[in-house]
Amino acid sequence: MKFAKQQSTLKQKLKVIIATSIMVSSFCLGLPLKAQEEEVGATPLTTTIVGEPETEQAITAENSEIPLDQLKFLVQPLLLEELEVEAAAWLMLLKAKVQEKADAEIAIKRRNEITDTKEEAVESIETAEKLLEQAQQAKENAEVGTPEYDNAIKKVEEAEAALAEARAAVTEVIEAQEELQEDEASQKAIEKAEEIVEEKEAEESGETPPPSDDNSEAIEVDKESLETLGEAQETLDEIAEEEKDEAELLQDDAKLEEEEEILQEIAEDIEDSAEEEAELKQELVKGVTELQEEQTAIADRLEVVLDEMDAKGGDSTSYRTYIKAVSTLEIDVTDTSGLGVRIQGWLASEEGGLRWAKNIAVFLVVLAISVAITQALAVALDKSLKKFGNTSNLLREFSVMTVKRGGIVLGILLGLTALEVSLGPVLALVGGASFILAFALQSNLGNFASGLLLLTTKPFDVGDEIQVAGYWAFVRSITLANTKLQGFDGSIITIPNNTVWGGNIVNHTHSDMRKLTLNINVKFVDDLEKVKNMWFEIASDEPRVERHYWFPYNSHFDSHVSITLGSWTKTEEYWEMYIVMLLKLQKRLDELNIELTTPIQDIRIQQLSSGTTNSETLNPSQMIPPAE
Repeated sequence: MKFAKQQSTLKQKLKVIIATSIMVSSFCLGLPLKAQEEEVGATPLTTTIVGEPETEQAITAENSEIPLDQLKFLVQPLLLEELEVEAAAWLMLLKAKVQEKADAEIAIKRRNEITDTKEEAVESIETAEKLLEQAQQAKENAEVGTPEYDNAIKKVEEAEAALAEARAAVTEVIEAQEELQEDEASQKAIEKAEEIVEEKEAEESGETPPPSDDNSEAIEVDKESLETLGEAQETLDEIAEEEKDEAELLQDDAKLEEEEEILQEIAEDIEDSAEEEAELKQELVKGVTELQEEQTAIADRLEVVLDEMDAKGGDSTSYRTYIKAVSTLEIDVTDTSGLGVRIQGWLASEEGGLRWAKNIAVFLVVLAISVAITQALAVALDKSLKKFGNTSNLLREFSVMTVKRGGIVLGILLGLTALEVSLGPVLALVGGASFILAFALQSNLGNFASGLLLLTTKPFDVGDEIQVAGYWAFVRSITLANTKLQGFDGSIITIPNNTVWGGNIVNHTHSDMRKLTLNINVKFVDDLEKVKNMWFEIASDEPRVERHYWFPYNSHFDSHVSITLGSWTKTEEYWEMYIVMLLKLQKRLDELNIELTTPIQDIRIQQLSSGTTNSETLNPSQMIPPAE
């Protein structure tokens, strides 16, 4: 059966427009009104937040830990004006919590700076100790006027410089701690962390923790260390001056040993305070994690109020912008000591790791259920379509594939909502991009439209033998973009659907039966009745050939008579029967001495009396002698 489907340019453009409309409509119809909210995202804060609301009149913000389900019921009967007051009250709670967390973060940064300064001070002291030891070794054989004496003086000067650097480093530590103590905001977070540390130490020792308001004791210790280091500096200065004038002072072991002991004590004091600082810093980091959890909880409750306010005609754009701005989680990866504590605290947090673990579990469950349901629907659809004989394999396979993949996409979208991902901006972005893609991919959309038409009109199916776009091959597969054919030599031919649909389609295997034809040319003198009987005998002797055999007489040609020998056979046995019938035909032609002929044309050249030549083409019929 032949399908002559000649498509004009106008029809091709129409298909592109229709396909584009389908794609755009499918995206736009699913877009929630939330996409419109995103367009108003640039609204100034003062336009949607009440100037000075009376937050003391708020009733839902009295308990910042109220369960979310209870809060939803509390805000349902409230009017829009009351909801604005409630939203402002929750916003103030959120702002206070953000400020508290920011103060704690600043305290951690300041503590990190102090810790780094103490480490530098310890390094300076260790350097001074090494130089003092070298000075002790150099003074053993030092005599005035000798190179050893000059070397000893040099070592003492180096030790003096190193000790001055150590003293400056300790001074910097004390100044940093004094500045931190003067910062009231950071000091609150530090005092809270100190109380936690003291409580832990008391629990371990079984004692009652003493009350502590600040870290003045640590500062006093550092001041004493500074005074001790200053005395050591003065003593070493005196030694250096005396050494320059009196060589015998180089033999004073007690002086140098005293300076070395002083440096060791100072280094131990700083190292001990550094250990306390590290423990205090860990508690500060844990406190920040807890504050982040509390901030997230308040933000969730504020969003419940905002959802109700939007439902009643309010504008929550600025509130949500503020929530988004303060909800960003920043981690200092350079702070290796606090990074592990932050991660552990976040993983154990109800509003952090545990919340995300629950969301991820819900996402996986939703995705698994969606895939399972769609797979079952795909199997049921496949079985249902197989029961209908007029449904092509291509359409059936395409429908089943669409259900399977569509279910996976739907499961992912539903799962993303469990991960607290807003689908409105995503769908709005895809919907806007579809207009651009529609113009940039017109040819692809044309192939898409042609593919849909091929699937619905069913001019051929998988495995059919067709002639299309100048190819004679078997249909291997068809997608929305192209059609794949397999040639008789096994080659794979990929043709765009536009080309397939826009040209002639000849399907040789559209039905269960197919006519087998063999064309032969016989001479004019051969008995056509004899040829006819020969073919009928061949066809009747073959059981796989149907009873209808053809012997049409085509026409006379110049040198032969063309005859078409035809018979009907099953479509799946066509090529096998073609070979069988061809071999039998050749054998019977030899047995009956029937000679096949080819076109013959003779050219006669005649010499004329004038010396010119005249050529004449004679037909073979003209050369047949007349009958006697």
